[in-house]
Amino acid sequence: MPAQYHKQLFLSAVSDEFKSYRDLLASDLNRPELSVKVQEDFVVSGGMTLEKLEQMLSRQMSEADKRARADFVVDTGGTFDDTHAQVDIVIESLKGQQGTAFAKFWA
Repeated sequence: MPAQYHKQLFLSAVSDEFKSYRDLLASDLNRPELSVKVQEDFVVSGGMTLEKLEQMLSRQMSEADKRARADFVVDTGGTFDDTHAQVDIVIESLKGQQGTAFAKFWA
């Protein structure tokens, strides 16, 4: 697969109680065109220490800035039903709109 089609995704968990959900999501998303890494992978691989990772993350945009720029924010802190209901609202609001992302980034 050409390098321009290979994407990388980093998943983190805010607390130990969410690690099992994060790991389940990571295993579900991992595929040839997408490499999924979790925080512990950096320690095991020796490629990056947690300190380096924390430095890298500290240079990223704040969550408040990300939320301000987002078209939609789905709060996953509630139940699965709450999350699904929010996703349904997002999908409904997008129905009938002409998308441009595919043409802009992948066509």
